[in-house]
Amino acid sequence: MLTIGYGAGSLFGTPLFAHLRELYPHFFGLPWGHWFFAQGGPIILALAGAATACRTRRFAAAVQVGALSGLIGSSILFVTGMGITVAFHEAIMQNPVEVHEYELSMPTPHTAAELSSFVYVDALGGVLMMMWIIPLEGMILGAIGGGGGMLILLACQKRPRTERSDLSTKMRSGVTPLPLHDSL
Repeated sequence: MLTIGYGAGSLFGTPLFAHLRELYPHFFGLPWGHWFFAQGGPIILALAGAATACRTRRFAAAVQVGALSGLIGSSILFVTGMGITVAFHEAIMQNPVEVHEYELSMPTPHTAAELSSFVYVDALGGVLMMMWIIPLEGMILGAIGGGGGMLILLACQKRPRTERSDLSTKMRSGVTPLPLHDSL
């Protein structure tokens, strides 16, 4: 999910795809896309942790699933992020946001070679940072989902029935019948 969000954010902010926002403002202006990409991934990680805990009956397995999912996702993000940077390098260099970021970090006037290296280093720094953040997030969300899964197991667990009480039988046998009338 984060990979798609990264790609969409990198590309649709550039002049290369700016005309799509103008042609389809009803699509790119909807809040569901941001919600889906920003909250969809964490929700799926927590659900994966809960499903793993329910299937394996082990909390540690849910944490492992979260960490491995995060590691796989961050690896995909690394390849995709660097691939987007290499493939659309010229368009990213024309992006006003990137140019402004570069101007804030370097007080001297920029050359094309310096801006190019800044784009690569900025992208590399971002994806390397995500290589540890996403697995950590996966572990945390897997643990939250695993805790929920263990609670579901605990709630659905069959409880042993108590033995039937024979109190009513004891009460019946120990009661003496009262006379129907008084013999006075």
